[in-house]
Amino acid sequence: MRKAVLTGSVALVIIFGHLGVFFTGLLVGVFRLMIGSDALQTLLMASPVLASTAVAALTHMLTKDAQSADRANEDPFVVVLCLSIPLLLLSAIFLIFILFYWQVDGFGPDQLKLTLGALESAFGAFLGAISKKLFGGGKPQSA
Repeated sequence: MRKAVLTGSVALVIIFGHLGVFFTGLLVGVFRLMIGSDALQTLLMASPVLASTAVAALTHMLTKDAQSADRANEDPFVVVLCLSIPLLLLSAIFLIFILFYWQVDGFGPDQLKLTLGALESAFGAFLGAISKKLFGGGKPQSA
């Protein structure tokens, strides 16, 4: 798979996944499964890593050089890692929201927030590495 295709695919997964997580968190508040500050805290806890990576992806996609400079083929192992890690994170977040929605015994607002915080922490470094590799985090842009 060419790097440009991989970058675009991962960017779309992360951007739309972040929006999906955000709206799912809003629905948890709208359906009154949590009230006030619990709903807001949950929404804010589910967002930081995906938000920062989504912004990096969107910024990269909007640059002129994004498509032309990335014609090299990527190693298949890199492709699998770069696609599976964001998908695993998003799946885990949605699973946590589903468990909370179904009100699985012992899985209340506090457990939801703790689990989301742990997931964000665990996947943060991995998404940071993917973001740096695909979207060029921290590299100065040539004029």
